[in-house]
Amino acid sequence: MTALRFTTKSLTGCVLVTVSGELDIATKPELIHYVNNILSTRVGMVVLDLSGITFIDAQGLSALIMIKRQAQLVHTELVLAGTPPIVLSLLRITRLDKHFRAFPQMATADYLRLVDHLPERSTAEPSEKPSMAGQSRI
Repeated sequence: MTALRFTTKSLTGCVLVTVSGELDIATKPELIHYVNNILSTRVGMVVLDLSGITFIDAQGLSALIMIKRQAQLVHTELVLAGTPPIVLSLLRITRLDKHFRAFPQMATADYLRLVDHLPERSTAEPSEKPSMAGQSRI
């Protein structure tokens, strides 16, 4: 088993969390706890860079669902960036691809450039999603 590792970068209204390792029953609570702590700060957007995920199972997928629900409760947009084929495949098979904004080919640096050009989001009320013109949306 490969331990789950996180790095975090904060931007104006956005937090990028880079996740690497195996996302399974053993690491699910760790990811949920880590991201929920970030969500409790009421940021406008959390980007999970999953490009370093080497394995995911049903429990790992469950962790993403739980994080998505918590993000919705606190009016925070959750985006998956650098989503590896193994994660995209699970999302498609389970038909969850309609519920997540996932960018498989978008490198973290490209996403951050896009985020840097987004207008500030108010934490008082949920706002519209930023335009992702020209980007593939899953």
